[in-house]
Amino acid sequence: MSDESRPPGADKPWGQPPPATPEEAGGWGAPPADGGFGAGSGPVGGGWGAPPPGVSPPGAQAAGFGGPPPGMPPGFVPGAGQQVDSSVPWEIPGGSLFGRWLDTLSAANFHGTKFYRAAGQSDNAMTAVMFNTFTWAVLGSLAGALYIALFTMISALWVWLLSTVHVGMAARVGTMTFSVGLLLWLTCVLVGAAWGFVGPWILGGLHHLVLALFGGVREKGFAHTVRAHAYANGAASVWLAIPVLGLLLALVFHAKNHMQGYAGVHDCGEGKASVAWLMTPVCGLCSCCIAFTSCAALAG
Repeated sequence: MSDESRPPGADKPWGQPPPATPEEAGGWGAPPADGGFGAGSGPVGGGWGAPPPGVSPPGAQAAGFGGPPPGMPPGFVPGAGQQVDSSVPWEIPGGSLFGRWLDTLSAANFHGTKFYRAAGQSDNAMTAVMFNTFTWAVLGSLAGALYIALFTMISALWVWLLSTVHVGMAARVGTMTFSVGLLLWLTCVLVGAAWGFVGPWILGGLHHLVLALFGGVREKGFAHTVRAHAYANGAASVWLAIPVLGLLLALVFHAKNHMQGYAGVHDCGEGKASVAWLMTPVCGLCSCCIAFTSCAALAG
């Protein structure tokens, strides 16, 4: 086809060349009769070419009309297909809850620097607090399962002892004993979840205060500190599920996660971050010593 026989606009990369008259053009690079780009006979949402120079009908911006940037195909919608940072798996929509929880535990414990820098880009403290709440609810459930196992054995023992005396009484006592174990399990879950929700606001606030006193807080605020603490504490606390060595592992990861977390979020260095983490147990220990000494003095 020669250049003379080609319709106007055929050499443009975006959209189809319009027909001879604007009335026949519809939504293919020209405004339809109702004045809304992307409506009428054109594709919904626009994106099939830029409006003519100087023409800005109502609704053109809301419809997303306009030429795609260089390298993008016709119909490109800005923002569509953007990649989500997978460094904080807990906050990625979709997928299973336990899967996102396990991925976040792994990232916070073993990829701390990358994880906490990504987490510091948001000030949504509630999302991180819910991660810590879920972790402590799981820990409470595991602790409560011990009560269920214990009271199940006690229930079976009562049934065995009383079955020779009165079968009905044995069944009632066994049911009541098992119910006590189930109630204790539920209590452990609720208490764990409550502490998981309240703890980050209290301890994160104390850490934020210490960081502020030592010049470790710059542009980011209290919500960022709570967010870092919630992820660090939740990821470290899961080690408590391991018998015997769990407490030591939880302490080690608790310290490491908080130092990496505060350093990554506030860019204050791990020195100030470690001071903020240490001040809380030190102050707690001093308070206990003062209380014990005062009680001893009053008793004496």
